[in-house]
Amino acid sequence: MPQDRESGAKANIYGRETALKIMAKLGTQPIDGNTNECYMEGRLVAIKCAHMDTNNIGVSYRMLKRIEAVIGAFEVAPHIYELYEISTKFFWCEYATDKE
Repeated sequence: MPQDRESGAKANIYGRETALKIMAKLGTQPIDGNTNECYMEGRLVAIKCAHMDTNNIGVSYRMLKRIEAVIGAFEVAPHIYELYEISTKFFWCEYATDKE
């Protein structure tokens, strides 16, 4: 089912709140108060979260230009996540351009 404005807003809140919890478990902090980006082992990464039974995550092309990797956090049981580090090279963006 596609997202609408309300479900998209709920997903955004879930992703940010869950990313903050995962950062705390990993011993790191967001680079500022309004992001899911953090430094891990000296590299800038973004933590992207997916509810159980969701098998994809989204990353903006602007973010892909800034970060070195994505940490995909996939819920496998309530409040239990498997983390995968994904190189930015594996993301494809149909609308990416060099102009900003």
